Amino acid sequence: MKKTRNLLFLALLLGAFAGCRTIREIKNFAKSEFRIKEIDRLFLGDVNLRDVQALSDLNLSDAARLGKAYQSGNLPLSITYLVEIRNPNDQTGALEKTDWILELDETDLVTGTTSQRVEVAPNGGLGILPITVSTDVRELLKKESLASMVNLMAAIKGDNQEQSRFRLKIKPRFIIAGITIGWPGYIKVGKTFESSREVK
Repeated sequence: MKKTRNLLFLALLLGAFAGCRTIREIKNFAKSEFRIKEIDRLFLGDVNLRDVQALSDLNLSDAARLGKAYQSGNLPLSITYLVEIRNPNDQTGALEKTDWILELDETDLVTGTTSQRVEVAPNGGLGILPITVSTDVRELLKKESLASMVNLMAAIKGDNQEQSRFRLKIKPRFIIAGITIGWPGYIKVGKTFESSREVK
């Protein structure tokens, strides 16, 4: 019985210690900054558009595949954003999950959550959070030509992310003793730390 009580006390002590550590990490992370470092993956249909600026940049085979998908009415889009996190605090920061929204013309298009844990070193340390978004854009952009769709995808990669019709919003989440705590609002992520801003 005494051994059982000792084990229970030890478990509670370790749980309290872990909880305090998590709270400390959350407080440290609260001042962190976010930006889109780069687009790591960009596929429209099964065609890689990562290095494409216009429809004319595609070879005949890729252009034909895109044209066929466009005519079929099914044109899946897959994007992987590499979100860079900067921690200006003097202690390590950590997030547990991140809710995200891909916005088109200031309207929420598709939502999701990534469960990847990210720890960021102190004093300006940097971390990377990959966020992969998948959706079908053919119905959503049915009034757009194939050429304008490719141009729209190319704008996602551009330096002027704030002018892109597609925008990424994120909401970091933390877990304390099994309870999920989220950022007060979504952060609209730009190409620089300064251009990212919190929105409702």
